[in-house]
Amino acid sequence: MTGALTDLAKSLKEFRWDSIRLLVSSSKPDKRRLFFKWMEATGRVELYAALSADDKDWATRAEGEVIKAIRAAGKDIRDDALAECVARVGPNLRALINEVEKVILYVGDRKIVSVDDIRAITTQQKQAQAFALGEALGDRDLPRLLRLLDRELGEIRSGIEKGKSEIGVLYGLISKVRALLVLRELRDRSLLKPVSDYNAFRAQVERIPAGQLPEDRRFNPLAGHPYVAFQAFRQSDNYLLPELTRAMELLLEANLKLVGSSMDEGAVLRQALVEIVGTQPREKVRRQAA
Repeated sequence: MTGALTDLAKSLKEFRWDSIRLLVSSSKPDKRRLFFKWMEATGRVELYAALSADDKDWATRAEGEVIKAIRAAGKDIRDDALAECVARVGPNLRALINEVEKVILYVGDRKIVSVDDIRAITTQQKQAQAFALGEALGDRDLPRLLRLLDRELGEIRSGIEKGKSEIGVLYGLISKVRALLVLRELRDRSLLKPVSDYNAFRAQVERIPAGQLPEDRRFNPLAGHPYVAFQAFRQSDNYLLPELTRAMELLLEANLKLVGSSMDEGAVLRQALVEIVGTQPREKVRRQAA
């Protein structure tokens, strides 16, 4: 294949291009090859790098693409709606543009896209669906949490989602509790104050002194998309700091049971979640905390 491309490059180099234009598209070109070097020297090369969750600025770039598409349609989008759209779709530009086109058709003659529009018409991508269990945990909604856990376990046991495992579900829950724990501590130390506005939260985050958060992105809830952190920050109001510390202990115990015993994985996870969330309504827990 490499030899054929080299031969093609030589042929194209000798070809007379009067009044002829050639378009070549490719994924992940090898810049060391003669063909790529010929294209770069003779024509114009445009690289469009895909978004990745590992990119620190993926959310900012995704938001820029959404704004561009929305304004091209003669509309505008509220900040919370923009953040919700990006959070629901994730780092996938093609899916993001498809969802934006749906939103534009959905709002019709209205000029402003709201967060309710985003929630009504956009489809959560797999990456966003993977966080649903953690969101229910953050909301302290036990019925929804157990229902989502059963769905996750069902997909694992049926083999619908390859690569999923009970231990993977547990690690996702640990990550969520860790984020709640850090954000609750920032709140208790008055580094973040309760706000209902997304932009006000972002402004607060930018003012946090350097060195107050872990350098490792895996342990820093503010290193990812700010709207996800905003949601978790609001959810941290559902727990006290000692409750979250205890939650980490319970999840560690569940981890030891999953890897070192023959207990049913579903029973282990359900027991841990019931102990973490409790059986009292969320509103009652909040009143007691106050």
